[in-house]
Amino acid sequence: MKRYDDIILDHLLDKYEASCLYEGKNQRNLTIAVKLNKNVIPEYFDQTKTTYAIIDDQLKALEQNGLIQLVWGKCNKHIIEQCRLNVEAADRAYAILGRIPKRIKEQGLEETIAKVRDCSEGTLGAETVNNYLRYIEERLHSGKSVKAELDINDLRGFENVCSLLNAIECNKEECFLRELSVKAFRDSKIAEKYIAKAVGVLRRFSKTVTGLSSASDMSDEEILEEYGVFRNPSWIMLKGSGDLRVGNADLNLEKFTHGIGMAGIDAAEIKWHRDNAPTKVLTIENLTSFHRFIGTDILCVYLGGFADRYQRSLLKNIYEIYPDSEYIHFGDIDCGGFYIWKALCEETGIPFGLTKMDSDTYSEKYTEGKPLSENDRKRLEKMKTDPFFRQQWGLFDIMLEKGFKIEQECIELALI
Repeated sequence: MKRYDDIILDHLLDKYEASCLYEGKNQRNLTIAVKLNKNVIPEYFDQTKTTYAIIDDQLKALEQNGLIQLVWGKCNKHIIEQCRLNVEAADRAYAILGRIPKRIKEQGLEETIAKVRDCSEGTLGAETVNNYLRYIEERLHSGKSVKAELDINDLRGFENVCSLLNAIECNKEECFLRELSVKAFRDSKIAEKYIAKAVGVLRRFSKTVTGLSSASDMSDEEILEEYGVFRNPSWIMLKGSGDLRVGNADLNLEKFTHGIGMAGIDAAEIKWHRDNAPTKVLTIENLTSFHRFIGTDILCVYLGGFADRYQRSLLKNIYEIYPDSEYIHFGDIDCGGFYIWKALCEETGIPFGLTKMDSDTYSEKYTEGKPLSENDRKRLEKMKTDPFFRQQWGLFDIMLEKGFKIEQECIELALI
């Protein structure tokens, strides 16, 4: 038989724990009550069954046991309208449900926080973990909910998140997520369960991430790549004009019509020949446009979105060798495309210009685009206040007027 009395007691204790009365801060009489409605117990209002009689009996028994007080309807005197907790009997209610009081759970959380802090002390991840722990403690001590931060009923899971944070921050070599999981937990699958939560913490509390201008727009995978952690290998893709040496091999990119690819970590081994500088260095956001691109005396680098740390390192190396080349970026004419360009400039220190991300291109191609979402419009309005985009403010006004954004695949490569 379904225990409707347990459901009501559980609801009442939830309200009790969320009240000032539980914290001992309330000096006036406060009623902890649950209204009986279809959201709480829909079966009570099903006139086709006699379940309501069972519910009545179970709740009357709670009242007789001194745990609750029933409030019956004024018009419909046979219907229970409200159940009120007898606060002085709360301890008995916890015992009946086998439920651990919030106060005891919070004590367990504080003990776990102290344990985690001790374990991370002296490691490279200590600062991020401590920032996270302090935030939780501040909420805890001010009586605010920590539900959004952790499951207080799963403190082991909370420990695992912190262990994973520390492992990510301490990682110094390119590795795959499953390999990192083995290092942290001696189990290749555990990290996958907690990685989304860990990345969420990194976004807010890690200086490595918060120092990136593109952090708010980066995917979880891109955040992890900043630490050399990958679900799949990171690749560098190049095509066009350029003479380079990798290991003992000399390569001329012009001989590879469709370009070359290499693991991101290997890009650090590239040595560029100074005497064959390209006229332009072009970064391209999307893969199709990279494959379709054919240019003369242009070195082309595929990004795939925000430039990861290997791509940024490669571009800075190219810029050091070829400072007199023109550096340009080609991406979608949308909020993401312009933010990718901004991050590229700020995080490499290279003065990238833009190609085919202007008012003329937009006016010619916007009918082939997709409608702006409400969020797109809000972001464009915000971007109109950013001095970095000053030269694009006019384009943003046109985009808001026409109501479209354009993917770069719509733009013929011959126009570049």
